[in-house]
Amino acid sequence: EALEHARATVAVVEAGSGGALSAMLTSVPSKDPTHPLLDGRVLPLDLALSQEQAVERAQDLARRAREETGATIGIAIVVFGGFDERQVLHDMAAVAVESDLDGTETTFVGLRATIDDVQRRSALHAADRLRLILKESVTV
Repeated sequence: EALEHARATVAVVEAGSGGALSAMLTSVPSKDPTHPLLDGRVLPLDLALSQEQAVERAQDLARRAREETGATIGIAIVVFGGFDERQVLHDMAAVAVESDLDGTETTFVGLRATIDDVQRRSALHAADRLRLILKESVTV
């Protein structure tokens, strides 16, 4: 509803989050017959990325998603790090959000969890970043 109110459209690319953010966005009913989620792409987890590489990849994916779809907001989640012997991921997710209002903002969510929890928590973090941008766009 906030997306519709702000007249915003979103393109999402997720690497390692399993499509959790796209699932969240599409699970909300829309009054508008054209859903504000223009595109949702899911890429495999790449544990070989360093933090710097994950940031660059997230920023590039958010920018490209926005440019290729014409969305007003591009979001990319890139999970990186490594698993221990119990299959617990130790590291972070880089979340890049690109919009007309704020340019590109990259944030991190620290993670030490199973892959299912990593997917959920990284998507929730991205959704929170989107909520804050939409809140700012309505107050401007």
